[in-house]
Amino acid sequence: MPPPEAGSRLTAEEVAKLTAWIKSGAAAPDEAIPEHPSRHWSFLPPVKADVPGVSAEWIRSDIDRFLAAEHQRAGVSAVGETSRSMLLRRVSLALTGLPPTPADRRAFLDDTSEVAFENALDRLLASPRYGERWARHFMDIWRYSDPSGYGKEIRDGREHIWRWHDWIVESLNADKGYDRMIVEMLAADECAPEDQDALRATGFLARNWYKFNRNVWLDNIVEHSSKAFLGLTVNCARCHDHKYDPFEQTGYYQMRAVFETHDVRDDPLQLATAGSATGMLVRTYDAHLDRKTFTFLQGNENRPDKDSLSPGLPALFGELSVEPVPLPVTVWYPALRKENRDAALKSARAAVVAGETGLKNARTALAASGSKLAKFQEPKPGLDDSSKKTLSETPSDAGRVVLGDDFSTLNLDQWKIEGGGRIAGRGKATR
Repeated sequence: MPPPEAGSRLTAEEVAKLTAWIKSGAAAPDEAIPEHPSRHWSFLPPVKADVPGVSAEWIRSDIDRFLAAEHQRAGVSAVGETSRSMLLRRVSLALTGLPPTPADRRAFLDDTSEVAFENALDRLLASPRYGERWARHFMDIWRYSDPSGYGKEIRDGREHIWRWHDWIVESLNADKGYDRMIVEMLAADECAPEDQDALRATGFLARNWYKFNRNVWLDNIVEHSSKAFLGLTVNCARCHDHKYDPFEQTGYYQMRAVFETHDVRDDPLQLATAGSATGMLVRTYDAHLDRKTFTFLQGNENRPDKDSLSPGLPALFGELSVEPVPLPVTVWYPALRKENRDAALKSARAAVVAGETGLKNARTALAASGSKLAKFQEPKPGLDDSSKKTLSETPSDAGRVVLGDDFSTLNLDQWKIEGGGRIAGRGKATR
C-alpha cells in the first residue's frame, strides 16, 4: 500500500519484518471459503440481538434498554428528561434543519393531548423542508453535483442535471419507496419511458458522463452504482479479482455490460408538476444496442479480451434475466409527444405573426421613404451636366449649396448664382 505520507519510507525495522515474513512463506491467516459467495461473512444478514434485561424509569422502548445497558457498563446515568420546548427544537432541527417558529412552539405547548408529539412529527414530516433537509444525505451518497468543465465547456456531468436534484427532494417529500427510487434512477427510461417526472431520476447516470473518454464514464457508473446501492467498492475488480470481497473481474465487466448500450440526451420538457413551464430534460436512453463489452486485461482499455461478455451480475447476486422491453414511438421521437407538437405549432405560429408584423413595418417604412423622396426636385435644365455636379438645397442645411459628388459647400451669403448657372461671388468655398 502507499506510504501514509508522501515521500516517507519504511524504516529498517519494518523492512526487516516484511523480509522475514516473506522468507517464511508469507503465511496469511486462514479464512474459510464459503460454498457460495452469498455466504461470505460480509453479506450475511445481521442477527437480532437479545434485548438487555435492564430497567429504568425513563425507558420507553427496547432501544432505551440497550442505552441503559451501555450506561451501566460505562458507569454513568441518564440525565433528566428535557423540556417540551427543547424536545420540539431538537426534532425540528433533526427533520427539517430549522428551529420551530414561535407559532409552532406555542401550538405544541398548548396541545395537551397524549398525541401532541406525534402531531408535531406529522407536521414536520409533511413540510417541504423535510425533503430538502434529508435529500442532501442521499445526494452525498449518489454523488450529485452541478456539471463542471472549462469556461462554457461541460466536461463532467450534464446540463439540466439540477432536475435530478429536484426529483430527489420531491420523492422524499412524497414518501416514494426507496426501492422505487433506485429503479427509476437506473432504468426509468424502461420502466416509465413516457413519464418525464420519473425520467429526471436518470440524472444519476447522466451525472457520470465524461466528455473525453466513454470508458471513464462507464467505469464511474459501475463504481458509484456499487457504492450507492451495494455498499461495495468494486472498482478494484476493474483490473483483477477483488482480494477480500467475493467479487470477480468478470462480474465487474458483466455489470458494465448492463450499462454499455446507454447514452444521454436532452429532451424538450413539460412536467406535470411544473404546470405549463417548459425547458429541457437530460435523460438516458438505449442508443447503442449493438455495442459489446470486453474485459480489459489488467484494466487497460487498450488490451481488450477477444471474447465479449453478456450483461449479468456477479455470482454473489445470482442470475440476471435480460429481455427486450417494448417502447412507444415517442421514446425514439420525442417531437411526436403531444405537448412537444403543441409547443412546435405555437412557436411556428409566433414566428409567422412576427414575420407578418415585420413585413407590415417594412411596407410602412417604404411608403414613408417614398413620400420623402417625392419632395426632392430634379436639377434645373440650365446646369452643366458634363461635370456630373448638381446643386441641391437640403431642408436641414438651409442657406448652403451642395456641389455634386465632391460635397463642396458654398455659403450663399457670399456667393450668388448668375444666369446660365454660373456661380459668382466673393469669399472662399468650404469643404
